[in-house]
Amino acid sequence: MTTTATSESKPTITGTASLPVRLGAWLAERHGPVLLVPILLIYGISIAAGATAPEAVAVSSANLVIGAVAAWLWFLALRVLDDLGDREADAIAHPDRLLQRGVVTPGELGGLAAVAVALMAISCLVADGGIGPVTLTWLAALLITGVVSSDRAAPPALRSRPMLHRLLRVPCSALPVLWWFQLGSGGTGLTWTAAVLGLVSILTVVVFDIARKLEPATAEGQSSWGDTLGERRAHAVLAGALAALGATCAGLLAACDVLSVVPLVVLAVAVLGPGAAVVRGASKLAPLVLLLLLLTTLVTLVVAG
Repeated sequence: MTTTATSESKPTITGTASLPVRLGAWLAERHGPVLLVPILLIYGISIAAGATAPEAVAVSSANLVIGAVAAWLWFLALRVLDDLGDREADAIAHPDRLLQRGVVTPGELGGLAAVAVALMAISCLVADGGIGPVTLTWLAALLITGVVSSDRAAPPALRSRPMLHRLLRVPCSALPVLWWFQLGSGGTGLTWTAAVLGLVSILTVVVFDIARKLEPATAEGQSSWGDTLGERRAHAVLAGALAALGATCAGLLAACDVLSVVPLVVLAVAVLGPGAAVVRGASKLAPLVLLLLLLTTLVTLVVAG
């Protein structure tokens, strides 16, 4: 038997299931399809922004599709790193997760991450036709992110403050979009537009993380922005991050020379309408505002570019 029945008669994966089944269950639990939309939006924005670079060259559709898979694999590898780093704390806060129950092992997840890194490397080499700008940018992003994200590299004082540690790792969110910008430009080099793009990525992660961890923790070992900042202040910070993201999206469109009245109005309405309601406690609107801001930016880049 590879499954057992819960009180609701739902199958539960156990350690006797095959490796693909167990890893698939872990993917569904920790890296599910809900993350696919924002990942693809940020990837699409990066590619489209790169295509507006002065010396950009056309990139094949096959390379763009392979790049999209590599973008998903990037965040998969980060999820593995995060889960392994938080394994002891999650054993208290989330004892029902597959890793904490021993259904998947750290070694198996490490192997999954290694496969993801190998596939990313192959995708970059294919895009460059060898070792080139795309591959080197990806490799630099990987090495820097790996060092910064490692709990072992952090001082004890920082490890004891998980929310601050998480916040200090946020700037690494700018690194993968530089790789995708290179891919979108055909490897012709980074421009100042890439810096604005990096800020869009950082603010996206800030909004997503605060919205996901806003409510006060309900179990020992958990932490939330509501606990750290207080609920009212956390809502204000979330709304401020949305406003900053809207302004930065407009700045990115301006840097790509595609900003016009229509996307500017849509971005402003998204921030001043439902975004403003977040200040009053409507935190569930934040992910929808986030997606609207990113979608508006992507559509404008594609249509006007």
